[in-house]
Amino acid sequence: MTTLHPDYELTLNNILMQSSSQLLIGLDFSLLDHMLIKRAAQMAQMLNTRKLVFVHVISDDVVPETLHSDFKVIHEEEEEKYKQVMIEEVEDNFPSHDQYDIEYVLRRGRPLHEFMKFCRERNFSMMILGKKKELRGHNILPYEIARYSNCPILFVPENIRQRLKNIMVCNDFSVFSKHAMEFAIELASAQPEEMTVYSTHIYNALSSDDEDEEMQELEHMNKSKLIKLYNEFLKSLDMGEVHITPIFSKDEHHVPYAVVQEVAQKKNIDLLVIGARGRSVSSPTFINSMTEKLLNHVSDVPILVTKRPMENGATTAFHQEENYQS
Repeated sequence: MTTLHPDYELTLNNILMQSSSQLLIGLDFSLLDHMLIKRAAQMAQMLNTRKLVFVHVISDDVVPETLHSDFKVIHEEEEEKYKQVMIEEVEDNFPSHDQYDIEYVLRRGRPLHEFMKFCRERNFSMMILGKKKELRGHNILPYEIARYSNCPILFVPENIRQRLKNIMVCNDFSVFSKHAMEFAIELASAQPEEMTVYSTHIYNALSSDDEDEEMQELEHMNKSKLIKLYNEFLKSLDMGEVHITPIFSKDEHHVPYAVVQEVAQKKNIDLLVIGARGRSVSSPTFINSMTEKLLNHVSDVPILVTKRPMENGATTAFHQEENYQS
């Protein structure tokens, strides 16, 4: 049976309780904000979260710090306009907003620095950020935040359907995958009869020659081992009424992210979930290469990157790197 370190035996409910179950939604006043707000409303309902914080960082790099006081009145007027736009966007795209505790936050300064500083001040259960392809702006800020954040991040791409019925978890049977699967189960538990959770597993093709019987036999043995590991993995989960369907796929070209993308398209996946695997708590690289490739290449499916429970290791690493660069 799969053995897990005691430190990782925290269920999603424990984590949500520890973080006071707050959702952080980053807005940038692009057309993508509509989708972010709608998906935030959906996540709040499914995770039974009552607190949502919408934040926007106004880039202030062009104004010298010594002149900030001279621009105070202008800043206050500008911030009031920004806040009013945020309120109007939420009211238009979040029909039940009045049933939640909603906070609007404006920060000023370097976007990445201010965003991570705000994250250190508060303890969020999830972040929701946009992932652009054609719209103005770029993805550098969301990806940088993903490197250092120690809470799950939902990346919402452009032009997605609002439904959430099919969830797929990239599973390698690690503690990171277990945490990702727990998150998927928690989401599906909101509507277990209407939602399907897939657990996808990839094994390498050993030969491109279909007539190579020896290699074909080894591939069959590898798949059999995967099935055995999957059955053991299920024993470590509390699935409740949620049904999990396994998918075993052969990687013919040794490009696993492409296989995940293909399976997601075939199964009409609405949400892809993957557990981030960092090299160490002190390392700034908290996204493994598989996660990074999925974020870069999968542009039509929301991706939820989960993080293993830790003592603010990521934000500490960011703080140390900021000090070094200063």
